[in-house]
Amino acid sequence: MASISIKDLLAKTDVSRQTFYNHFLDKDDLICYIYGSRIIPKFDLSKPEVSFRGSLLESFQLMRKYYDFLRQPCLAAGPTSLKAHMSHHVEEFDLKWHQKAYGSTPDGSIWMPGDSKLLEEQLVQKEPDVILFDFSDDSWHITLEGAAKLANTYPNADLIAIHWGFVDAPTMNAFSADPEKINLR
Repeated sequence: MASISIKDLLAKTDVSRQTFYNHFLDKDDLICYIYGSRIIPKFDLSKPEVSFRGSLLESFQLMRKYYDFLRQPCLAAGPTSLKAHMSHHVEEFDLKWHQKAYGSTPDGSIWMPGDSKLLEEQLVQKEPDVILFDFSDDSWHITLEGAAKLANTYPNADLIAIHWGFVDAPTMNAFSADPEKINLR
């Protein structure tokens, strides 16, 4: 994908340069458009038959179908990259679905980044009011260093520690970690 230039695209599609730039800012913008219009299904909250589960399953099926198309653009970084676009889409999709399910909160923004490894895109978001902070001292998860980095990136956000392991496996690092260790970093 990186080796394909806009000139190559224009020659293959018989589209003029002006027409291309009337619709897209650059190649990244085109890739994000394809992702949004072809790979991720339209999410229309006004339709009662739209389900989070169904939409998520359809998204995963389409991502699998278009794996070869997505693979290289997902490795690129930057503010206009597909990876950044996907991160923004997930945040927007999740927010809209939860606002519909539970209603908007006038009290502020609540963010739940999940329990995966820390992503650079998680460090460039608008600062939330509250982070539902799922952290663990485990290399398969966010790690204590990653959790500290996330917490320090958003110093004004209230952190609420959550994870299933806090309830049934508080001594297992993969499921939970000691919040006091975060304070030391």
